[in-house]
Amino acid sequence: TTDAGLAKILSAETAGLKISISHIGLGDGAYTPARARTALQHEIVRIPIASSTINNVNHQLDISAAAQGSEEFWVREIGFFDADGTLIFVWSHATQPLGYKSAPSRFLLGLSMIVTEVPLGALQIIDQGQPLELSLAPIQAEVKALAAVEAWQSETQAEVLRGMGQSGMFMMLQYTYG
Repeated sequence: TTDAGLAKILSAETAGLKISISHIGLGDGAYTPARARTALQHEIVRIPIASSTINNVNHQLDISAAAQGSEEFWVREIGFFDADGTLIFVWSHATQPLGYKSAPSRFLLGLSMIVTEVPLGALQIIDQGQPLELSLAPIQAEVKALAAVEAWQSETQAEVLRGMGQSGMFMMLQYTYG
């Protein structure tokens, strides 16, 4: 949480208001984040938040977004901005990239943050209401269903062959000597 973000959140909560986080900035600056930061070191693209959920019980904030365009760069810094353009939260690492944004495909971002130093009740996430399915669970279920159909088809074919007096083997290798 930046100093500017902390001040805005405190001011909003004191007045009974909420600050609206609406965009995520992506850049290629690599550093250890500091509270005094007011901007990303080298912001390349700023994108709207696609979807979000706030879990006040667990202090968890889940945000997803998608960046698409011709830019190609290592994502080394991520910033969360309010509707006025103030940097509220920042994430970076001095040596490790957080991802890679390539031109031909969308960069899908799914983050879960545990926020304990500010009250989540003072935050409002402005999103586009477009949840991005970033989970592999639906794909895994589809793969299992296809595998089951394939196994059923193979067994059905083997049963037909057995019914015709064959063993169910499709091919047999035979060696002869002499």
